[in-house]
Amino acid sequence: ESVLMALAEAGGKEEEVPPGIATGFCSGLSRTAGTCGAVNGAIMGIGLYGGRLTPDESVDGCYGLVQEFLDTFENTFGSTNCKGLLGLDFRVPEAHVRFDEDNRVQECLEFSERAADTAWEVLLKAQLV
Repeated sequence: ESVLMALAEAGGKEEEVPPGIATGFCSGLSRTAGTCGAVNGAIMGIGLYGGRLTPDESVDGCYGLVQEFLDTFENTFGSTNCKGLLGLDFRVPEAHVRFDEDNRVQECLEFSERAADTAWEVLLKAQLV
């Protein structure tokens, strides 16, 4: 949610995006060890500016932007998946305890900040913002 909203606000589109639209994407796709919520938010933010407006338009431009973002994020952190980034599987209750005890939220904040910055750079390079 935070990455999507940061990108929406940066481009003056916050009124167009209800934060709740991204809730299920947080915590590695609702704590299923999937794609990092910050990555998901960045992809949605890229789509906000570079996505198609009608079903008959090509997806290629947006896909290229997303692929560039994903490559950069993965090269920086080694993964785009929550489990790969944190080494925790949130489907297991003990992972929640470890996350809290080890103050791992700081890592998630770094992922979110870098995801938003990287997505914005991709959009700037493409001259979409």
